[in-house]
Amino acid sequence: MFFSKGGDKAKSVLLLLDRGFDAVSPLLHELTFQAMVHDLLKIENDVFEYEVQTSGADPKVSPGQKQKVILDESDELWTELRHQHIAVVTQLVCFYFVSLIMGLVLFFKGVLQRKSKILLYIIVLKMLIGGNVQQ
Repeated sequence: MFFSKGGDKAKSVLLLLDRGFDAVSPLLHELTFQAMVHDLLKIENDVFEYEVQTSGADPKVSPGQKQKVILDESDELWTELRHQHIAVVTQLVCFYFVSLIMGLVLFFKGVLQRKSKILLYIIVLKMLIGGNVQQ
């Protein structure tokens, strides 16, 4: 095949393929939430450490506080989501977020019955982004 009958070399062929032809890579890497977390975040011994900057503080002057998240069996959300496919986790997180907002809206609706709905939504949004609520 590589040599002709006369002993001369046959012409070489260079075959270039794009990633669309790579059928093996998706089989080599898991597409679970746990695999994505370990790919994107620096996790050592199931502990993720990050820095929280207090609002209004200058990061150059005062460094933020270090926080730790332990990803183990005691974290119910982690144990529920870690072996799920990334697409399923995305849908579940969106559902949980909407549920949280609706719960806050219903709570404030009962507390602030005379306030307008627009004011109620502004208060909820300010709380979600960490702002102070002033009346």
